[in-house]
Amino acid sequence: MRDSCGENYFEEHPIFYRVLILTGITLSVVIVFRYLFVYLLPFVLAYLFMRMLFPVIRFLRRRWRFPCWLAYGGTLVSFFLAVTGVFTLLAWQLGKQFRLLLENIRIYGEKIMDICCVQAVRMCDCVDRLLKAKEGTSELFFYEQFYRLQDSCEDVVSRHAGDFLSGCLCFGGKFFMVLLLIVELNMMV
Repeated sequence: MRDSCGENYFEEHPIFYRVLILTGITLSVVIVFRYLFVYLLPFVLAYLFMRMLFPVIRFLRRRWRFPCWLAYGGTLVSFFLAVTGVFTLLAWQLGKQFRLLLENIRIYGEKIMDICCVQAVRMCDCVDRLLKAKEGTSELFFYEQFYRLQDSCEDVVSRHAGDFLSGCLCFGGKFFMVLLLIVELNMMV
């Protein structure tokens, strides 16, 4: 690329050349990861697993003279049994913790409501002082509005809970909304 003086532009501006090369490399990496990573991932994982397990396989073949099929097969089966055991243990612990959460969710809800009530009283006291109103005026107003909102929310939730849950797009959102509904129902009882 030549400019009006006839000199080479990239030799005169090496930073522009480097930025251009870095931009090209970045775009190519983004394209590879965006479109080809899904297809390359199984091969990369298989390579990493075999690379990780190869010292064990080599030890079994050289030191203990295992046949090739037994060294590879035994190592792979042992590895996947260990991984399955770890994931089973994690799922079991997660289930125990979830059951404990469901057993104690009423207590958690009560503690959260206590904290919210204490903070609301503090906020209302500050509002009363700032507005120079009679003590308890904003607190009374706050609780009136809160109970009116709670009654209307109960009606809306009971009428539209199914529509709202089916409108959630991801499993995490559905799970979180179910937990919130359970907390809300436990607080109403």
